[in-house]
Amino acid sequence: MTVTINEPSNLGGGQWLVEWSSSLGANATFWIYLNGLLMEADSPTTSMLVVLDGANAINLDVLDVEPSVDDPIYPDRARFAWYAVDGAVSYRVEEYVDAAWTERKTFGSEGADFFAYESRVLEDATTHQFRVVPIGADANEGTPLTYSVLMVRRPDPPVVSYTYSDDDGKVTIASA
Repeated sequence: MTVTINEPSNLGGGQWLVEWSSSLGANATFWIYLNGLLMEADSPTTSMLVVLDGANAINLDVLDVEPSVDDPIYPDRARFAWYAVDGAVSYRVEEYVDAAWTERKTFGSEGADFFAYESRVLEDATTHQFRVVPIGADANEGTPLTYSVLMVRRPDPPVVSYTYSDDDGKVTIASA
């Protein structure tokens, strides 16, 4: 069971058409999450129109099997996107690791208007920093776009104990 999300189509005016398919075939149904919120459940829909206002990005998760209660809603990777910068011929994505910027990937511009990157699996309960450095034809670096990502997935359920007192009929609830 694999969902393939196609490259978004720019329809202009900040509108993007996102289309997907499933290895389950034409009769697959989908659970669609936008920014962590369930938008559609058990739906045959294979596309969504999203509107971005230039500075915003979305987090779109599409599943072709019903998620169980134990499945994390939020992904374990950071996803971010940016628009092309005039004069840039490539973009270097870096992550701040051990007090130094570490190169993760370099994109060639190839005339594209929009770029997206998905990070490695990130540690939970930690703020991660990324930057995208536009690079010109002369190898000069432009002003980096910076991203700060607080990774918080669904927390573990609390460990709770209950005690009932026959003496007064009270229930005491304690968490470990």
